[in-house]
Amino acid sequence: MSKRYYPFERIENFRDLGGYATPYGATSFDVIYRSGELYHASENDLENLKKLKIASIIDFRDEGSTLQRPDPLSFLGDPCYHQFSLPGGSRVPENREDMLNYYLEILNDFSLVREILLTIIALPKPLLLHCAIGKDRTGIFSELLLLLNGVDLHDVNADYLLSLPYLSEAAERGAGQVNKDVMYPDHAFFIDFLRLLLKPYNDSLDSYLSKLRLEKGEIQTLKNLLGRQERSFGAVVFDKEGRVLLEKMVLGHTSLPKGHIEEIDANDGKKTALREIKEETNLSIAFLSDKTYDIVYSPFSGVCKRVSFYLTRVLNPCELIVDGQEVSSFYWAQKEEALNLLTYEDDKKVIRWAYQEKEKL
Repeated sequence: MSKRYYPFERIENFRDLGGYATPYGATSFDVIYRSGELYHASENDLENLKKLKIASIIDFRDEGSTLQRPDPLSFLGDPCYHQFSLPGGSRVPENREDMLNYYLEILNDFSLVREILLTIIALPKPLLLHCAIGKDRTGIFSELLLLLNGVDLHDVNADYLLSLPYLSEAAERGAGQVNKDVMYPDHAFFIDFLRLLLKPYNDSLDSYLSKLRLEKGEIQTLKNLLGRQERSFGAVVFDKEGRVLLEKMVLGHTSLPKGHIEEIDANDGKKTALREIKEETNLSIAFLSDKTYDIVYSPFSGVCKRVSFYLTRVLNPCELIVDGQEVSSFYWAQKEEALNLLTYEDDKKVIRWAYQEKEKL
């Protein structure tokens, strides 16, 4: 059962970003978790952690900490792992003002923040964000994601403050060494930090995002990242002339064939791709590789979709059948023509990947 807080034996501050009210409804559970480090996990912790089927981990600890206290990746099924060393490293702020500056230093590193946010979008979910105790480095990006998804500032502040009652062991370790204002920030701390962060941008989070050089579609995805998660599979279909199949959709855009995974597919992406292309075009296809190229985007408010594309070829050249419900027409195009015709940049990235992969075969 999904829940906000997980009481592990030796993993501190493990929580879920789900269940917060947003303009699109509520943030979804089992999409993004946050916690302290995993190195000291007990056997029971590891077994319970494994049940969450975490697909990806972002580790905000410095490189020295990750080497000394590595995550148990192999036990967890070798999830995708990314490590980001943030400005200031693992240093402990001296006081409240120093901690405000510490937070600002992190989020004012625009190129790094951009890279982290794009990595968060791209990685398979569920995704775990963690640092040493899950309060500061993890907290900054957790609260930023909640804000981007339209969660009320008071709820975001409450999520930030939830770390405090769950860090009794960390407080004991830091007793006499860590300033109490740092270990236990006051209720106004995060709000003051956000005010300082956004002051140069007329108190606008969107204006801050403009400094990150994010594309419109990437911002849209971030603002719906914690919404309902949809899973689809598709294919780049080559004919014997090396052309690819494009779809002209009823809604007006040009795209690549893809569709939602359904119960009949038995959770098999290849079956989904085969079925969708057969239903939509009457074509039978063969897979050229097991590799996929994933794109993540938000087609509607409150929805985040991941689509995996396979590399395929036509087995039975035949007349294409148009159902007229979603697709209005099909056509074959060489690479440059396809890049010009496709509406969305993500689909163009898929095409570039497909031709590169095909040349390797």
